[in-house]
Amino acid sequence: MPSPFKLLMGYNPHTNWIDRPSPIPQVALRLQQFKEARVQAEELMIKAQNLWVKHKDMPHYQIGDLMQLEGHP
Repeated sequence: MPSPFKLLMGYNPHTNWIDRPSPIPQVALRLQQFKEARVQAEELMIKAQNLWVKHKDMPHYQIGDLMQLEGHP
């Protein structure tokens, strides 16, 4: 299991994370909800990053192509 701190600004501390089941049912339920939310957030983050990278409507310029640039601030 990846560290729960992985999504925290890219910081991944080197620790021994012991994942033991809790005897309290509400704690176990909340931990499961956190894990599911984290997995969902990571999947959506990767999906968004892939959409940003692939802009299909962007023009593909070649060396020597002419274009008009705006010069006002």
